Amino acid sequence: MTDRPAPVPPRYPAPEPSPLEITVETIPSGFRGTRATVRRMIELIRAGAKDFYVRQRAIDVLFADRIPPKDYLGEIKALFRFVRRHLRYTKDPHQVEVLHSARRLLTLRAGDCDDHTILLGALLRSIGHPVRIVLTGPDPRRPRLFSHVYLEAEHRGEWIPLDATMPHGPGWSPNAPTRLVVPLDGRRQPAGASADLAEARRLFQRFTAAPAERAEVVSASRVIPPVVVGLGELVGLIYRSDKWEPGVPKTYVHFMERRPILAADPRGRRLFIVGGQYRITERGIEG
Repeated sequence: MTDRPAPVPPRYPAPEPSPLEITVETIPSGFRGTRATVRRMIELIRAGAKDFYVRQRAIDVLFADRIPPKDYLGEIKALFRFVRRHLRYTKDPHQVEVLHSARRLLTLRAGDCDDHTILLGALLRSIGHPVRIVLTGPDPRRPRLFSHVYLEAEHRGEWIPLDATMPHGPGWSPNAPTRLVVPLDGRRQPAGASADLAEARRLFQRFTAAPAERAEVVSASRVIPPVVVGLGELVGLIYRSDKWEPGVPKTYVHFMERRPILAADPRGRRLFIVGGQYRITERGIEG
């Protein structure tokens, strides 16, 4: 008896590159153009995840890295490493936005952050991992200006950042002032969400003295887990906001009168404020 891994069964031969198909579209300027680009990226990720040869390549990577069955975090890390090694970061042609299919990227072996996101998203989704797209921007005064995109994959209720264009491992994400999460799968709006959204807009306007220009939909696990770890009393908060003067953020300090508990989830990944008596008003945080 030996501990050698079982031999990998013969694989289907890699396909010849599919006939080159080029679709030319005019992208609107500004945020409308960003949304159009992201929609097309989502279409390419979904199509790639259904491509037999993309799934075959994902499985080959898992065999090559000897990832045990049901080691789902190991699968995510292995495919992340593969994309970072396989694709050379290469900018698009001058003044042209180019998006490639996942199969084409496996042959081309080059692309920018859009392409890294498409290939990694298709590979992960082809073997059952939920993914979503994250856009980041450099200027908090221009919340609809985005200059970078990367992927996140879900594992045990947590979303793991996967930026394969950077020399960092899974879990690293850019410290950008503007961030927008785009889910790949549409989610039904829960009952009462419209009323909650209207109330949220009113609270935002009371707190900041400015209208809420947009609402972002993000996927999140339950608000608070059934078990949390008490870390101690929350004495106060230091936060930065541009309330009352949009575009001019200031730092505010609030000391809690009746101190709530600062708690964490059992894995130490999220913080929660439990208990206490405080309110959000037009004057800021009270209580």
